[in-house]
Amino acid sequence: RVYQRVHFRKNTNVSCSESKTQFCDPKSYVKAALYIHRANHSQFNTVWGIYDFPWPYHIFSNTAAHLSGEEQRLIAQTYVSAFLDSTLQGDKRYVQLFRDYRLIEHWLPKTAYISRFQDSTFRAIANFDEDIDPETATVAGGRIIGKNLSHWHEEDIDYHYYLPYGSRSNRVVSISWDEQEENTPFFGFLLPEKGVRTWKLRPTNKFVFSIACPDQQMPPDLTIEMIDSSGKVSRLGLSDVYPLKPPLHSRLTKISFLEEPSPVMILQTVAIPLSRFLPAKSSLDLAKLREVNFRFDNGGSGKVLLDDIGFD
Repeated sequence: RVYQRVHFRKNTNVSCSESKTQFCDPKSYVKAALYIHRANHSQFNTVWGIYDFPWPYHIFSNTAAHLSGEEQRLIAQTYVSAFLDSTLQGDKRYVQLFRDYRLIEHWLPKTAYISRFQDSTFRAIANFDEDIDPETATVAGGRIIGKNLSHWHEEDIDYHYYLPYGSRSNRVVSISWDEQEENTPFFGFLLPEKGVRTWKLRPTNKFVFSIACPDQQMPPDLTIEMIDSSGKVSRLGLSDVYPLKPPLHSRLTKISFLEEPSPVMILQTVAIPLSRFLPAKSSLDLAKLREVNFRFDNGGSGKVLLDDIGFD
């Protein structure tokens, strides 16, 4: 909920010398979140011990799979110091590790990580917070389309029993599809011509979205498709840049009849440089970009959650 409550003002990047371009300010502000599988609250310091709950509740706590306190504090030292250096000291070398934890995975304790990231240059195509109409995009004049899908609706990401006030205040779009032989399921966006022209997209900009695969043991592969107003098409398989991992599960208690392992519903932010859609033979014109689609062409059925789709 804290991550969702942080918003950037429209005039955040006022120091930009190229005032006509919304992507030109290197002094952007950032927000970041990191989920650490098998960590708990108490072991980020050396005083509270291994238990998150007091006696007698802690006798039911499942602590067997916890990371050690030393491991948790190493992660905290790495990320907190990097965040302070990048935001307060202006050292932008560290920003990339918030975009993609895999850059420093070999430094970190062995466990699973999920990260979310956004900076103040982000321009949303859709964040699903504007209304309840599933065809309405966040960007003015944009429209959402879906074809050959079995299910498609907006929802709050989940309602978890261990969050005291329920909702995380994070609306997403939930998309599911069945196995099809001929018609490829896809979910996409028709972009407004004026908006794309204002964005002044360049190969160094990034296509950004957050994704989770809540149900499947093996998450589906998918293809990201971009089409310009001349009909030129460029496609990129997500597994070529960011292979999705199976969903994580947590068990907070050691007594199985008290609790079934529950899926960890955390979105992973993916950022793909637009240059990846411009290989040598591609003639896609970013200035005339008209469609961005997620094609679920793996041949099977599946389900994904998507949020915060746009460019930065």
